[in-house]
Amino acid sequence: MSLDLWLTAQAIIARIGEKSRMGWWETDTYGKASSLVLSRLFPRTGPWAAIQLSISGAAAEHRRRIPSIPAITLFDLGEAMNRKLSDLLLQKKHTQAKLDAPDAWIDELGNPSGEELVAQLTQLEFTTPHLVERVRRTAARANRSVCVGDLPHEADWTGAEILGLLIAGYQFSAPGEFVAPYLRVVL
Repeated sequence: MSLDLWLTAQAIIARIGEKSRMGWWETDTYGKASSLVLSRLFPRTGPWAAIQLSISGAAAEHRRRIPSIPAITLFDLGEAMNRKLSDLLLQKKHTQAKLDAPDAWIDELGNPSGEELVAQLTQLEFTTPHLVERVRRTAARANRSVCVGDLPHEADWTGAEILGLLIAGYQFSAPGEFVAPYLRVVL
């Protein structure tokens, strides 16, 4: 599976979860004031700085909500994968390559329910209807997090099914009510 797809998924969820949109975390890097400041501080790479800050805010909120068990989230895929995604973001930032994020779609989406968000991400092929239904039926929801399945420690954590399960887990969130999806890593 393409690292670009993983980075795009992170950027989409991070942006949608910002304070001025879904209100899931405190960043607001796409707001007017933030955009102005970032464009002045980083004239060439302001949009990439916004993505980086937004992803960092999302990662921090996911860490706060996940139980203290071995687990992965969309924003914490293990040290090696996190490093690869960080390197890819840095490479794109320096080369000014475009991220395959549908900005117009994000702007039109507004503040949907978690189910509407996942339906849109399903249409964009970040997950499948089968995985969304599977998570709906089998997920173990706690107060602030939802376990969308188990993952063997030795499994490939970059597969399409893993991304699909994590994306499907956002269906339990709503504007102002974030429930962090994770996969429990079993030894």
